[in-house]
Amino acid sequence: MDTNTKPTPQVKTSAQTQTQAQNDWDKREIGALWKREGKSQNYLSGHVKFSDEFGAERKLDVMIFANKSKKKDTHPDFRIYFNDRPAPKTSEAPVVSNKAAKPAPLEEELI
Repeated sequence: MDTNTKPTPQVKTSAQTQTQAQNDWDKREIGALWKREGKSQNYLSGHVKFSDEFGAERKLDVMIFANKSKKKDTHPDFRIYFNDRPAPKTSEAPVVSNKAAKPAPLEEELI
């Protein structure tokens, strides 16, 4: 056995580097959103993942609407709401149609 042999450096290929980067992003992902078309405006619908007090992974269904009442730069551009409607059962990525259910009214519209 030759004790003067130097270890061979480990060179990552482009594919290995890309796979590692994808794994890093997968670990950081906290949810997903899909574009939807409503009758009065387009919005985003999806979920946010979080851990509950027992460490179990949970998903919170959300809808995100543009803030139509924005008058100042200090007002938010978007508002996030709980989505209490049942999710479509067709596939993991819902198909957008022009017959989407009417979005929940914005907070400003309720007043």
